[in-house]
Amino acid sequence: MAIDKETVEYVSRLAKIRLDEKELGEYTNQLDDILDHIKVLEGVDTKGVEPQYGILQTVMREDRIAESLEQSQVLQNAPDVEGEYIKVKPVLE
Repeated sequence: MAIDKETVEYVSRLAKIRLDEKELGEYTNQLDDILDHIKVLEGVDTKGVEPQYGILQTVMREDRIAESLEQSQVLQNAPDVEGEYIKVKPVLE
């Protein structure tokens, strides 16, 4: 199945994402490439390979109680403070 511009436009409208003509072409090509890779994977012989079901357990360290700095100590080390908070540069426009 090939991805065409109409499909990408439809999906972008569902996701409420505006795409210009350049982006539309780029995403159409990228999604088409992804489908080509999936076709290759579909051709892999998996006979004799047991499917994996279930959730793999993540090994994590035990929580431990440790000393922490007082708020005043943290604020003393901060480059810019406003009231009781560390002031940072805006990250969003």
